[in-house]
Amino acid sequence: MNDALLVWVRALLYLGALVAIGRGLLGVMRGTQHAASSSSGDGNDDATNSRSDRQARIVAVVAAMVLLLVPFLLARQQLLALEMPWSELAMLVRETGWGRGFVVLTVTAWVTAIALCLPLSRTVAYGLLMSASALAVAMGGLGHAAADAQWPIAARVLDAMHVWTVGAWMGGLLFTWLATRAGAAHGEHSGQVDARWQRFSGVATIVAPLAVMSGMLSGARLLNGQAPRVILGSEYGQMLLVKSGLVLVMLVIGARQRSRIAGGELPARRSVAVELGLAAWVLLVTATLTGTEPPGE
Repeated sequence: MNDALLVWVRALLYLGALVAIGRGLLGVMRGTQHAASSSSGDGNDDATNSRSDRQARIVAVVAAMVLLLVPFLLARQQLLALEMPWSELAMLVRETGWGRGFVVLTVTAWVTAIALCLPLSRTVAYGLLMSASALAVAMGGLGHAAADAQWPIAARVLDAMHVWTVGAWMGGLLFTWLATRAGAAHGEHSGQVDARWQRFSGVATIVAPLAVMSGMLSGARLLNGQAPRVILGSEYGQMLLVKSGLVLVMLVIGARQRSRIAGGELPARRSVAVELGLAAWVLLVTATLTGTEPPGE
């Protein structure tokens, strides 16, 4: 039961980080685009953005609540695993490597949560992106990278890169979908909706391959040259195979959507919803992998 709860806690942490990265990145991009629109005398974006951001703000606040709660849940799970009372948490934080990593994770998670609740100006977007990036680095202390004695820095860099690029990909997709869906419902001009998808498509074209590459490198590092029979016979290898299949389907859907956008069409809403649903399953599988021993260890 405790292991299952820990999987869900990790999944919530990944979800909060991905939402923060996606919102921060698109906020920075929107701020740049808004500055260009303002200099050209086009003030229509202000009214459009005020209408289309309500759902995005709700998602951001929910993610902030998750990031505020997760450190307490992680501390509880660690104390239960060690059969220690809450009164021993301070000692655990002061005297163990887990405690030092926990402090960094807590600070970055809470700063990110605060930034998520602020109105999304360009300055706030930069701050959110920076704090979320620091959180991605801190999350390396929760997974296999924390126990890598041979390549500790490289392992954490790979993990942080993977979290950040997946956040830019899936978090960006989520907020673009919310903004364009709300904008269309309020009569937003189709050219403005198309411009949002064009901007996201440019980002996804870069970060999706980086997300796949960083994930593959992390997996190769952990598998450490094990035979395919050994890999597929292990729980870790089977979960990794499931994750790879889900990501492959997401890439196929994304490629089709990119072709539609490049051709001047909007993405199919149902396909976007399917891609986001698959992303949720990928998060859950990733949270499970983080606590599963690779073969040979």
